[in-house]
Amino acid sequence: MHENQVTISLATTTSTQYKDGGGGNTGVNYKVPPCWYQPVQPQDSAASFQKLLQQYNFDEHHTDPGGQGWPDFPQWLQGWTDQLAAHENDKPPGAWYESDCTDWSTSAAQAWGQSNPDFLYVPANTAPVGGVPTITPATLAQYALASTVLPPPTPTFSPDPTQPSYVNLPTWAWQSAGNTLDLTATLGAQSATVVMTPTAMTVTSDGPTARGVPNVCRQVGTVIGVPWVRGDSEPTSPGCGLTFTAPGNYVVHADVIWQITWTSPQVTGVQTFPDVHMNTDTAITSKEIETIN
Repeated sequence: MHENQVTISLATTTSTQYKDGGGGNTGVNYKVPPCWYQPVQPQDSAASFQKLLQQYNFDEHHTDPGGQGWPDFPQWLQGWTDQLAAHENDKPPGAWYESDCTDWSTSAAQAWGQSNPDFLYVPANTAPVGGVPTITPATLAQYALASTVLPPPTPTFSPDPTQPSYVNLPTWAWQSAGNTLDLTATLGAQSATVVMTPTAMTVTSDGPTARGVPNVCRQVGTVIGVPWVRGDSEPTSPGCGLTFTAPGNYVVHADVIWQITWTSPQVTGVQTFPDVHMNTDTAITSKEIETIN
C-alpha cells in the first residue's frame, strides 16, 4: 500500500502535450480505477512478497510498538505468512498482487478494503479473477497512450492550396515527420514507456483523381513523402500526391499514421499497440489549364 499514484512523464522534449488521467486524442480510453491490485515487485514474486511482509512487520513494530493501532496485526501477518508457505512449492510459481487505492481515506476505498483481501495469489498462466481491477505494465502503457495528445497533421502541398491545382497535373504532398514521442507511466516500481513514431501518410480526396500517382507517403529521414523541387514531374514512392481529372473545389484528406510500441523493465521484449491515425482536411481548387489559340 505504497506508491499509490500513477505518474506520467514526457521523456522527449517536444511540443506534444498529455492529459494526466486520460483525455488524450489517440482513441484509447483508460483511466486509473480508484482501487486496484498491482503485482508485487520485483516479480520473483514469492521472495518479494516475503520481503514485503517483513517490511510490514518492521514498520508495525517501529510505529506501533504496543500494538494499539492494529491489535490484530500478529494474526494478519501469520495468516499471510501461512498463505505464502502454502504456495511456495507451486510449479511454475504464481504471482502475488497487492491491493492499493489512490486515496484510502475515502468511503469507497474503505469499502474496498473491507470486501477485498490485502493480497491476491494468481496461479501461473492465469489471469486475476474477472472484474478485479489490476494495474500492470500493460495497463500503464494503456494509460500513457490514453493520456497522449498527438499533434494534427500539417501537410505541405505543391501547388500551395492558396493557389489552384490543375487538371491532369500532379499535386504533391509531404509532411514533416517531427519527433518520435516517448511517454512513460509509473506506479511504484512498475513503469511502461510508450514510443509513438509517425511512419506514413495517406492522401485522398472527395474529388475525381487519376490512378497511377501513389497516395501513400513513406517516411524518409525527417520527412514523410518527398518534397517537390523545381523540375520534378510526377511523385513516385515514397513520395505521394493526387492528380485531379476534373475542375472543381475539393477537400483533400491527409491521414498521418503513427506506429505505437511500448516497453517495460518488467516485461520482456517490445510490445505493440494498433496504429493511431491523425487526420486533417485541406480545401484545394482544381482548374483547367487555359490554352491559347
